Amino acid sequence: MAIGIVLISVQLRAQISIRVIDQTSVSPIQGVHILVENSNISFVSDAQGMVSLSSWSLRQTLIFTHVSYDTLRISGKSLLSKYSVALKPRLYELNTFSLNSENVETVFHSNYHYVHDYEIIENKLVLITFNRSLKKDAAITFCTLDQEILFEFKIGEEPIELIKDYKDELFLKTKLSLFRLPILGDSIGFEKVNAKDYQFRINNCVDSVSNHVVFNDYLAYLPRMNYFAFDTRDSGFFKFKYIENEVVNKMHRWEYYELPLEEKRRARELSEFIPNMDKKDVAAMFTGFHKTMYYEPVSAPLFVFSDSLFIFDHSNSMLYKFKNFQIIDSVEITYHKSERFFRWKDEVLFDEASLDFYGVFLKNGYYYLKEICTKMGGVISEFKVEKQFVENLKVQNGYAYYLYKKTSSPEKPFLYRELLSQSQ
Repeated sequence: MAIGIVLISVQLRAQISIRVIDQTSVSPIQGVHILVENSNISFVSDAQGMVSLSSWSLRQTLIFTHVSYDTLRISGKSLLSKYSVALKPRLYELNTFSLNSENVETVFHSNYHYVHDYEIIENKLVLITFNRSLKKDAAITFCTLDQEILFEFKIGEEPIELIKDYKDELFLKTKLSLFRLPILGDSIGFEKVNAKDYQFRINNCVDSVSNHVVFNDYLAYLPRMNYFAFDTRDSGFFKFKYIENEVVNKMHRWEYYELPLEEKRRARELSEFIPNMDKKDVAAMFTGFHKTMYYEPVSAPLFVFSDSLFIFDHSNSMLYKFKNFQIIDSVEITYHKSERFFRWKDEVLFDEASLDFYGVFLKNGYYYLKEICTKMGGVISEFKVEKQFVENLKVQNGYAYYLYKKTSSPEKPFLYRELLSQSQ
């Protein structure tokens, strides 16, 4: 009789441990919810995909659910012979909206003006234009979106680009100088500024929020960076996020041990005179590691979203959300892990009007804008830019703006835009 009771107990109440894995990559899946049917019992898999199932009946069915995988139902008895459970990745059918030529609008097209660079300021355009060449007749052209020229003046130097800073102030960078371009009604001012002062005080500033200016110490040759907040009320500042490309940083710092003894000594001596760099950083500069195929700079753009901050940490595949400079949420991101035939351009565009984020991809010379879901870290929808080999792609007010000229044509580039709409 006692034996029968034991058998019934084993049959009705089981306790086992299993691993939940991806059917395709065989990697463990964290955060899988396992529900026991017709009960309040549930379990969640850990970072290694492991889950301990207890206090459930072998006669019941277990339901495995995860937002990125198809739901799986398994009877209790069949689990006794399994060491792992494989879930099939869920395939989301994304509609690709290829905007035809009827949806491509000419924003600025002139027989005299060709466009080298542009910025959109309060529904008006500031353009670097030229007729024959940038060296000879470059000009700043200020106009409306209806192509009405409001103001224009010759630069007198060969321009490189327009720069919009964190306060939405505009600057013109030339090969020789740096100029501030204040908007004065329907005209533009032209003020020369100290390039070194700009580099020191403004260049690394990203945005501002809640009486704080957000800036970073990003350097292209170091695989790490910090984000800081400067309080404009008391001139104090503090660090609120450290980001590192961990794999690259290990290789970067190992370069020191490959140096001869004399070079190691020089690296130690020089590091004493270089702020924020130690002997291992200097050693990596000696060897030129940042110019090799193994080097990849840290990638973590920051955006201000209402009164919150979003950091897209591509180096660690995480999206961090901050409120009052404290992390309130973090989400694993997957959109930047390029699909087959797509090339991730390591760029996120933010439309401040619609509050939408877009990852930028390239395929066969065409740009694709993939709208990012900030809640799940994946892709919501996908937009294909109509023209091939476009340049200087931006998004604003629900439009994609870009410079384009016909391939193998003597025609110079003009400015166009396309509506980022799901309707054909």
